[in-house]
Amino acid sequence: TIYLHLHCDENLKELLQSIKEAGCNPGLVWVVGEKFELLEPYLHLVKHILILAIPQPGFSGQSFQIEALDMIHTINAISNRSDYTLCVDGGVNNSTVRYITSDSVVSGSYVLNADNPIKNIMILQTSAEYERYWYFPKGANKIFTNNQQLVESVESVTLVGSFLFRSEEHT
Repeated sequence: TIYLHLHCDENLKELLQSIKEAGCNPGLVWVVGEKFELLEPYLHLVKHILILAIPQPGFSGQSFQIEALDMIHTINAISNRSDYTLCVDGGVNNSTVRYITSDSVVSGSYVLNADNPIKNIMILQTSAEYERYWYFPKGANKIFTNNQQLVESVESVTLVGSFLFRSEEHT
């Protein structure tokens, strides 16, 4: 996949077509702060979208910008969402990955600057999968999805494998 930024200096539509004609998969990079209306006219030309969740491309170690969650939601709400792969890059670590609902993530500093990079990769691989639901054991039993929507009953949740539960003191 070859990703192009929306603000490249060339004719973006022609570049995306050229990439496709060369037998490669074109993708678009959507950066925090850019409007969806800038991305939308090109969606029919790509199968891959990368959301850059940091304000300045090219500088490692930046923090995940909360606005990226709205961008992720926007892509996930597209009626033909299954036509696209969504990747999120920038500020991805053990704290942010559980809120990211995408097909894949890119994590630089969290992995590369770690004492044990393999451990951090494993944490990233399992955090989103196993911390999908939050459980608050005090008082009434409540299960919330990672976007804080209340699940009405435990029976309505399909649990796959074992989940890590968090108490309200740790949320």
